[in-house]
Amino acid sequence: MVSTPVTWDEVKKCLSKKDPQLLAFDSEAALKRVEKSGDIFEPVLKLKQKLPPLSALGVESPKKPRKTAAAHERTPAIRAKR
Repeated sequence: MVSTPVTWDEVKKCLSKKDPQLLAFDSEAALKRVEKSGDIFEPVLKLKQKLPPLSALGVESPKKPRKTAAAHERTPAIRAKR
């Protein structure tokens, strides 16, 4: 089975028929779907949206993480014994 986007109509049909197999696709079936219908997820990838700032939603902006020393700066060097 492979993951593939589905339409709301397909979801409704699956629910009304109570048959989850209607939304199960092997790789061959998924490729046939793309050949027939194209990439139904493509509009989501091209969608441009402007999200409101968190403050407009009543949410505080997350605090920026403090900068810490790089691992090589805080770990003592190990020297090879000869």
